[in-house]
Amino acid sequence: SFAFATNQPGISGQAEIDASGTLRVRAGVPVGATLFYGTAGYAWADVGASLTGGGLVDANRSDGFSGVVYGGGVETHVLPQTTIRLEALRFN
Repeated sequence: SFAFATNQPGISGQAEIDASGTLRVRAGVPVGATLFYGTAGYAWADVGASLTGGGLVDANRSDGFSGVVYGGGVETHVLPQTTIRLEALRFN
């Protein structure tokens, strides 16, 4: 959730991602205990927003968004059954 201001005095707003998720596949190349990979799939999010201001404005809207997500990352073993991952994703 984050709040934002407008260029009109006394009017402010807030936006919030109520839920989101992805369904992705990944393929990569192992180098020792490290995996370098690419990933792609489907992403969705439910977003709500409101705008208020001194009794003059009171608006609310909720909407769902979906599309493609893709990116890449690296994952490595730090213990025999524990890994850490660094990943970058782009949502369209």
